[in-house]
Amino acid sequence: MSLGRPADHAEMLAHHWRSALEFLRASGGDDDELADRTRLALRDAGERALALDAFPAAARFYEQALELWPTDDPEWPLLLLQYGRALVARGEGFDVLTAARDGLLAAGDVDRAAEAEAMLGILVRFGRRDEAFLHYDRAAELAAGRPASASIAFVLWTLSRVNMLAGEDVKAIELGRRALAMGEELGLDEVRAGALNSIGIARFHSGDPEGVRDLERAIEISEAARLSQASRDYANLAGVMTDLGDLSRAGELFEKSVEISERFGHVSAIRFQRGNRTGHLFAIGEWDAALEHSERFLAEIEAGSPHYLEAAVRVLRGLIRLARDDVAGALADADAALVRAREVRDPQLLHPVLGDAARIYFDAGRQSQAEEVVAELAAVGPASHETFVTFAIALGELGRTDDVLAFLDDAALQTPWEEAVRAYVASDFVRAADLLEEIGDRSSGAYVRLRAAEQFAADGRLAEAEVQLAGALSFYRSVSATFFIRRAEALPAESA
Repeated sequence: MSLGRPADHAEMLAHHWRSALEFLRASGGDDDELADRTRLALRDAGERALALDAFPAAARFYEQALELWPTDDPEWPLLLLQYGRALVARGEGFDVLTAARDGLLAAGDVDRAAEAEAMLGILVRFGRRDEAFLHYDRAAELAAGRPASASIAFVLWTLSRVNMLAGEDVKAIELGRRALAMGEELGLDEVRAGALNSIGIARFHSGDPEGVRDLERAIEISEAARLSQASRDYANLAGVMTDLGDLSRAGELFEKSVEISERFGHVSAIRFQRGNRTGHLFAIGEWDAALEHSERFLAEIEAGSPHYLEAAVRVLRGLIRLARDDVAGALADADAALVRAREVRDPQLLHPVLGDAARIYFDAGRQSQAEEVVAELAAVGPASHETFVTFAIALGELGRTDDVLAFLDDAALQTPWEEAVRAYVASDFVRAADLLEEIGDRSSGAYVRLRAAEQFAADGRLAEAEVQLAGALSFYRSVSATFFIRRAEALPAESA
């Protein structure tokens, strides 16, 4: 990404002074004044880059500045905080932020110490949830009662986002509105956009469709200010479009999100979006791409880089493995995904993983395991409109349609997903499959269409069974789902 002319000037100055210092030292000389000029120029270049969300450049400049900065200088902890901000974008910086927090507290800078604490929570939230919440709680304690500042606004926005992800919508909205007001007072575009993002999702999950407008406003702000926050705004609007049953639009928004993250070098955001993209690719029938995404994602985890979305990606790979006759691999993925999802415990992750794991167990003939998982799923319900389908299929296998209907009646919003589920629990599998395919969920549509064919075949309505069978087989052959092809071809034909 280009840093723009002011940042180019700052970078040129930093390069000039650093080159001069390196030349002097290589020739055996030393100059304290030149070292001071160099570290200040590097710091200024880091600030310019960070202001433009150019995270890789910012991290490089701050790292070089710190090499020359006296550790007993009063600005040392603040420089560490800035360096930590840049590192968080690539999922690193825990030790840097810890040192920054401790130094800021020792210096009496409570606001920035709270900000460092919040960033520590962000940094570990994917792999160490309990530890993350200790940092969030500490950030909240430090920020309590503090006057408006950029750091306190950041903390409030972060806490709003955390509560939104945990399904605490009322609290997320309250904290988000406080962050938004502070962001508007101080002219902080990133906080304004981020707060509107959290507010919008929480409102939507609460049944208020105006939450979509909050997300659109967030995009307007972040795009106008050329912020990397726009990536998260597009990704979350994509999630809402998915819940509203528009997978085509969701796909476009996901692509925009990835494009922005790549432009800014936001490594952790790119990784998160790749994880989410796996589920979208599976749903729309791009199984080869979904499998490639999942293999790469899980290889990084197995190489020692844990991630929040591991369970979701692993269980989706399990669904593909099962469909392609790797039953042992599918069961291993389902088992591992459940362990990880139960450790993370976030509803938006745990609930769909439970549903997909139950499907794997049922289809693999592991009835007792499936029943155990379904009982757990029934106690918590679906996490989103999209996951209602998996929820209904899992409970439907045990005849628990009343439980599904109870959750349907309590749904804050009624979307095409709910309409499809109502058809499914009424055993109108053809209507359910039609609706799912209209939404764009070809994978679920084929699964339900196969159920329709099986129902018609069981009732002796072989002509109708063959029509549904043709639709299911067309999809399953296109994705090499030999497990389901064999299951479909085992049905009696009309000509038999």
